[in-house]
Amino acid sequence: MDIKLTRSTDISNAVVHDLHFTDGSMTMVVDIESIQQHVKCRLLEFKGEWFLNRNEGMPYFQLILQKSTPLVVVKEVFRKAIAGTPGVRTVTKL
Repeated sequence: MDIKLTRSTDISNAVVHDLHFTDGSMTMVVDIESIQQHVKCRLLEFKGEWFLNRNEGMPYFQLILQKSTPLVVVKEVFRKAIAGTPGVRTVTKL
């Protein structure tokens, strides 16, 4: 289940970043903005941050921010994280 947060104010939902409800029920929206939001959340989560699954998240401290990690490895980590997001078909450019 994806929950879309509003990015701007509109008549039906006057608060930015609030949940969007229609006729008393939450609107389920799968559009480019919700996919972008999901990608952003995945990229902002550090590996080990979520207590229920320490394997989730980006390995910033473990791999990405290490001095000896080659750039191709870093790009591949980002590419896999983005491509593994539901709704993303391909990653054409980083």
